[in-house]
Amino acid sequence: MLIKIKRFADRQLRVSELLTIIRYPLATLAILTSVLLISGCKEEQEPTYLQLSGFELTTRSGEGAATENINSIWIFKDNEFIGAFPPEGRVPLLESGPTELRFEFGMQENGQTATPNIYEAYEAVSLDLDLIPGETQTVPTLPVRYRTDINFAFIDGFESNEDRAFTNVVLGGGGLEQSGELVRSGNFAGKVELSAEDPVLDVITEVVYEDLLGAIGQVWLEVDFKSDVPAIWGVAESDTDAGEEPFRLYDRGFNPRDEWTKVYFNLTQVIVNSEQLDYRFGFSTFLQSLEQESGTLYLDNIKVLYF
Repeated sequence: MLIKIKRFADRQLRVSELLTIIRYPLATLAILTSVLLISGCKEEQEPTYLQLSGFELTTRSGEGAATENINSIWIFKDNEFIGAFPPEGRVPLLESGPTELRFEFGMQENGQTATPNIYEAYEAVSLDLDLIPGETQTVPTLPVRYRTDINFAFIDGFESNEDRAFTNVVLGGGGLEQSGELVRSGNFAGKVELSAEDPVLDVITEVVYEDLLGAIGQVWLEVDFKSDVPAIWGVAESDTDAGEEPFRLYDRGFNPRDEWTKVYFNLTQVIVNSEQLDYRFGFSTFLQSLEQESGTLYLDNIKVLYF
């Protein structure tokens, strides 16, 4: 894609601003609209710039560890979308004077770069700013917290004083074990070891859940992982006859990563598609080929939340 922009308020666009447009396509329309307005009917108006200073996630008691994978900040004036920008990006605005802006926090839904979205479980932040054309105003570090109306079905951080969630092994000879050798936070994480003799592990929660969706609700799964094997996640039926495997619908997953990564899975449609009134949550991990003789999956800070 070739982007040619000749003038921006009587000056050349910096390379970093062009990269912001290319890297964050959801902001492109808002920025290009600003360019057209400035070069057209508002040719004499200079933009105001915001310099974002990042964010900091903190959690309350009962919300688990403060790990995140926020990769963008979405900005709104009233209900008008201005754009999505890097957490420490520079934002051009065609506004002046006292202005209220709303900042939302974005991630890659289901770990896919093609589905950037606001993570609605985090509270939005509103700031009243006095914008002066031609000047750059620094936005302070934005506080990130879970909304107070968020419910947690369970949190498994694998610490010694916490209940374990995934304990019911459906397939495989091993299990999801507590380990202190490699953690994302705290003192322990979960560990799965696979081998040529035991190439698959499928495990579900012991607890059965129901009515998490409500009328128009959402259910999300947060997982921190580091792995050299893939894993897929979803739900399983709650009751089966003795000796039978439960029906399972796993439709969200991740590929191996050699560093700790958080992923946000939207399980809303998975639960709807399962047609189960009550269900267990589960995952499966496996060696990718006959040539792979072993694999290890580390998990931490598994949270299922609904609102």
